[in-house]
Amino acid sequence: MLTFAGQLGYAGMNAHGLAHFTNALYGFPWRPGLPHYPLKRVMLEQRTVAQAIGVARAHRTCSAANMVLADGDGAIGDVEIRPAGVAEFPDDHQDRRLHANHCLTTECGGHDRCTLPDSYPRLDRIRALVQAAWGTITVESQKDILADHQGDPGGICRHGAVRLHSICGYIADPAARVLHVRYGHGCSGAWTAYEV
Repeated sequence: MLTFAGQLGYAGMNAHGLAHFTNALYGFPWRPGLPHYPLKRVMLEQRTVAQAIGVARAHRTCSAANMVLADGDGAIGDVEIRPAGVAEFPDDHQDRRLHANHCLTTECGGHDRCTLPDSYPRLDRIRALVQAAWGTITVESQKDILADHQGDPGGICRHGAVRLHSICGYIADPAARVLHVRYGHGCSGAWTAYEV
């Protein structure tokens, strides 16, 4: 698990190949509910994407976020979570889930007041890069995507736009049970592979 000091859970992958990654959804009012961090920790105790989504559906959260999930059997999923509920995002192809910091589902989108205007062009850029590499995507090509600067200072590799920096990155290979973790910016940080 990749986490920060004092947090119970964040992104990561377990021994079954279940991986989850999160990005914030901004502009939602907070409500009484479970913080995301223990939820993320419990999700990493599951075996499948379906079980992890079941955990999200079973607990009302206090704030909004998006979670992209994959497991060792090849399943993938994406859920937008907010205090009022959970909505699955199927994307435009069964083999990918691409998301940034704004809502994409109709259930969530009507409530989204995204305060990161560069979220939209960053998602467009990710989609273009993934489409250009479709059929030949590797861990290395994913690292290149995470290092992309088009749209600076609000590119995929962020260097201070809206006071935000890309401080780490992660790429899961669930079938191989390998989690690649980067400390620092996408363009200059060092990657380490961890077998789980």
